[in-house]
Amino acid sequence: MNYRKNALEIFSDQNIDSANLEDISEFLANNINTYLTNSVRFNWKEKFAKENNVKDVKSCIQKLKIASPKELDKLIKNSSIRYFGESTAQEVIGLLRDELPIRNENTNSGLRYLGYNV
Repeated sequence: MNYRKNALEIFSDQNIDSANLEDISEFLANNINTYLTNSVRFNWKEKFAKENNVKDVKSCIQKLKIASPKELDKLIKNSSIRYFGESTAQEVIGLLRDELPIRNENTNSGLRYLGYNV
């Protein structure tokens, strides 16, 4: 499965407008490791679609696509999107942007152990 291709397709400028919360939650559950784990354990998939506003989610994803690295940290930490935490956001960013790697909290822990400030 090509996760990057799936992300670029659903979050493209043409498709994001027609996507609903169920589509986005389905994408996250099938393509994002941290989201899938928590979706199975805590029923995030259904909660995400019920407890978020589609306009806010789309706006957040659009900002993640274009924000500078410094702005990304602020966006991720201050996100009001429920069930879309730091690890999920970092994985989405890695799929949408060539210049940034796919990361999540496990990757961050490893990088900190190696002495990187992440």
